[in-house]
Amino acid sequence: MWILGVLVIIALVLACFFKSQPSESEVKKDITYPYKRKFLFTKPEYSFYWKLKEYADKYGMIIFPKIRMADIVESTLKDRSEWQSAFNKINSKHVDFVLCDGNLHIKTIIELDDYTHERQNRKERDAFVDKAFESAGIRIVHIKGSYDNLESILGNNDMQTQENQQ
Repeated sequence: MWILGVLVIIALVLACFFKSQPSESEVKKDITYPYKRKFLFTKPEYSFYWKLKEYADKYGMIIFPKIRMADIVESTLKDRSEWQSAFNKINSKHVDFVLCDGNLHIKTIIELDDYTHERQNRKERDAFVDKAFESAGIRIVHIKGSYDNLESILGNNDMQTQENQQ
């Protein structure tokens, strides 16, 4: 009788062992798609978003977060090689927030500048981004530290509908 008990225990242990091993398709899935969901904002961006939303709602504005620069501006160069070079400079850069009017015309680009913007490479990146938006006629605002009074930072006269500059 005790042999039967030992066999049952061994069978249970083996069943648990084989059941806990992932199937071959599960292993391949983990290797093929090694991604997990992440939160869209950092803590400061999340906090700022809610302040900006109050401001945007007041003026009928729409907020677009984390927009790729190449979706906002494009090169005017005609030569394919020069165009590609200019595109490569903006393709992987993103801005924190884009404020648009109700017709989805871009009114203001907003960058939150934390301590990382004091690094030399980041200063160079910011200068490039600022010049690119300036050349396209798009306002960019850098916000450091407190952002409790967006009226004084962003103003309100800029929020009136203007013709889209595309």
